[in-house]
Formats: sequence, C-alpha cells, structure tokens
Amino acid sequence: MDVIHALGFGAKSVVGAELNPATYSLARNDYADYMGHVLDNKKVTLVNSEGRSALRSLNHKVDIVFLNAIDTFAALSAGAYVLSENYLYTVESMQEMLSHLNTNGLIAFSRWNTNPPRESLRLSSLFCETLRRSGCQTVDKQIFIVAQPCGEGGRLFSKTTDFGWAVSLFKKNPFTKEEVQMLAHQAGIHGLRVLFFPKVYGQEEQAKMEADYAQANQADPDFGENSGCFNRLIAAYSQGEQQKFFASYPFEVTPTTDDSPFFFEYPLKNKFGLPDLFELKRTSAGMAICVVIVESIVFSLLAIFWPLWKYQKGGIKVRFSPQFSVYFSAVGIGFMLIEIGLVQKFVLFLGSPLYALSIVLASLLLSAGLGSAVLSATNWSWRKTVAVFGSSLVFLLLVLVFGLNTLFYSLLYLDLPVKMAIAFSVIFPVGFLMGTFFPSGLEAIKKNNPDYVPWAWGINGCTSVFGSIAAIALAMSKGFTFSLLIGVMAYLVACLSVYAIPKKLDS
Repeated sequence: MDVIHALGFGAKSVVGAELNPATYSLARNDYADYMGHVLDNKKVTLVNSEGRSALRSLNHKVDIVFLNAIDTFAALSAGAYVLSENYLYTVESMQEMLSHLNTNGLIAFSRWNTNPPRESLRLSSLFCETLRRSGCQTVDKQIFIVAQPCGEGGRLFSKTTDFGWAVSLFKKNPFTKEEVQMLAHQAGIHGLRVLFFPKVYGQEEQAKMEADYAQANQADPDFGENSGCFNRLIAAYSQGEQQKFFASYPFEVTPTTDDSPFFFEYPLKNKFGLPDLFELKRTSAGMAICVVIVESIVFSLLAIFWPLWKYQKGGIKVRFSPQFSVYFSAVGIGFMLIEIGLVQKFVLFLGSPLYALSIVLASLLLSAGLGSAVLSATNWSWRKTVAVFGSSLVFLLLVLVFGLNTLFYSLLYLDLPVKMAIAFSVIFPVGFLMGTFFPSGLEAIKKNNPDYVPWAWGINGCTSVFGSIAAIALAMSKGFTFSLLIGVMAYLVACLSVYAIPKKLDS
C-alpha cells in the first residue's frame, strides 16, 4: 500500500524495505499478479532488509522517509513488543534518517493516537532530542502533528479506550507558512485534527490562528488535551526544560536510544515518578518481569534448592562454601548478562532478533565448549586459570562494550552473510574465555570438596535463570551498556572470590 500511494502521488522513485523474508517473497512472487506487478515497476526497488541497514546502503538522498504503522497492532495488543527492542524508534535512527534527507525532506510516522498521547508523543520527543543534540534551535518550527479524533479508529480494547491514527511529520528544515496552510487545509478536508502547528508565524498571528482552530474543534472532547501535550513537550524542549515535562507526564515518554530501544514500553508512572509495576495492563513490561521473577523463585526453590537441601545437605556445610557459592553465582549471572547483552546489541547489526539470537547463541555455545575442552588439556590450577583467562576476558569484554557501536555503525551497510561472519569472529574469543570458568571451578571442587558439586550445579543454574531476567530489566532501566558492564563486574567478582580460598583447595 505504501508503494501504491507513493506512485499514485507522483514519486519519481520508491525504495521499500521489508524485513520479513516470507512477506517479501509473497509480495514479489506469490501475489505479484494479484497486486498488478506494482513492485516490478521501474520506479520501485524493494529490498529484503532491516530499515536502517537499507537506509545505510542508499547512495543518494531522499525526499521522504515514511514508516507507516510497521508494527502490527495484533501483536502490540498482546504485549509482544514491551520486552522487545526496536531500533527504528531511537534517537540514533532519527539521526540516520535526517542524514539521508534532501534539504526540504521530511520523516513521516503513522502511529496510534491515544488519549493521553503516548506513541506519537514519544516520537516527538525522539525528534526533539535528535535536534537538541545537533544544536538546532528551531525544533518548534519543524514538527507538524495531525490525527484522527480518538474514537474514529474504533473501540479496540474496551468501552472506555478509543484509538485513532496520528501522523507525525518531522522536517529537516523549518516548515514554510505556505506548507503549514496547505497541510492544515488538507487535514480539514479529511476531517483530521492538527495537534501541533509549527511556530512559523509571528507571535500574535500564531496565537490567534491556534486559538481559532481550538475554538472550532472544542466539540471534540480529546482535542484540547492531546494538543496541549504536544505543545507542552515541544515548548519544554525549546526552553531546555524537557526533564520537567517528562517528570510531570503520567506515562514514560522519554526518548529511546540504541542503548535502550524499548520504544513500546511506556508504563503509567506512580506518585513517585517510577513505573507502576502493579498497573495490570497487557502491555506492561514491568508486570511481565515481576511475574517471571516470581515464577523463577518458586520453581528454583521447588525444583533445585529443596531437593539439594533434603538429599545433599552436607554439601553446603563444607569449608569455604560461601566463597564457592559466590564464585558459581557470579559465573552464572555474568554469563547470562553477557550472552543476552550481546544478543540485544547484535539485533541492530544483523537486522533481526532471529538472526541475532541464532548467531550469538551458536557462537557462544560452540566457543565456550571449545574453551572447556582446551582447558581440560592444560592441567592448570583453578587460580592460574582465573588469573590468565579472567584478565583476558575482562579486557576483551571492555573493548566490546565500548567499541561495538562504532563497529556496527561503520559496517551496517554490509550484506547479511558478511555481517554474520563478523559477528562470529567478534563473539568467538569471548565465548572461549567464558567457557573456562565453570569447568575449572568444578574440577577443583571435585578433587577437594566433592560433596559441594551438586550445589555448584544448582547455584549456577538458578543464578543463570535470574541473570537472564536481570539482563532485560537492567537494559530497560539503564541500557545494554550498563547491563554488559554488570556482567563484566560479575566475572571480576568470580576472579576475586578464588583468591579468598586457600591454594591447596584450588588445584
């Protein structure tokens, strides 16, 4: 539909990016006749690629970057995106789009309009933050928001929640008066509401125009509230007071970044300004994480710790069991924080969570297994293994934590097979080193404290489960970089705990 509309309005050329290979194949082949072979038009180029990768591959600038409700509402209604990252809705993505626009080009997003606004308001905060970082001072002249009155989109969830459509237009340079008049005229023809007018008129003329428009639409009960939200946000950015707005707004609409790209997580905040974890909505990630944590605690106690306590109670009473427990806990948590952090980081580079999960997990598990196998042939002591491999691992992880983004942004244009090979090469040495920690500790304990071995497995298993949950929670609150750094600290703790154990017990 996007291609048809573009051609219908006279576009000289159209580049479409479709991430899903099944959808791409259906459109290009199976349903080509049904669609009138519109994608075979000489003006149309359709690529099977992630949006930012496709954009980075362009060798020319464009007039419009258009994202038309690319996330299905069926999945969103089930809460499918709140625990999933999306790199198209970040400040860095907005910067990428702006850099590929012609002088008078614009970015157009079509998203759901809710009351009070969430998604469309967060898009505006993304654009405002992007301009702020570039030093631009005309943010209030480069945004135009138009929407259906809430309710015309249908009652999709309940009798009390109405949704309509909103289109956010973000221009590379300020709108002209003629453009604003034309857009407002078209909005009126189609029965839409202008929620934000670019401030391109004189102060008195602008105030009169907006007042007249508001008076004409006062019969729409949601117009004033929705329009006011956008005006307050953009005014706050113009005055450098955006943090005050975010603190006072009932939903979390701060700009998302590549380091924490959870655009669809906009929880209702409690009276302390924190996400309301008990807000029982299907799209609440906080509630989802809380449920998973409770489930993990219950099943860990029933399936692991209760059997160990009943049948292997003596194992936890061996000398230096606290130090052993710290070591295996840190290894379990650290491995999962690094693993999931890398998966999340590689989503942008590889263009799909499916590719990232497959490549990162395969690379880590294969390399960790090889690391364990090589370790068995060295006959090194536990302490020596941790000293040599641990220091190398920490150094390598720190290089990755602070260097991955630079690598990704410079190589994002490459074809998928090449990026997969690069991902494997980057991950392999990390997995190899991480694979030496658990077996080296287990082998040392088997020789000197065999009763503790079941506890080592149990503690490591439980902390691995909690580490996977912690990785998502930390990424959503502090970002992937912070999550990876906590993983690095966990391995440091594991290394230091070995030195709290006498040498005769570590070999």
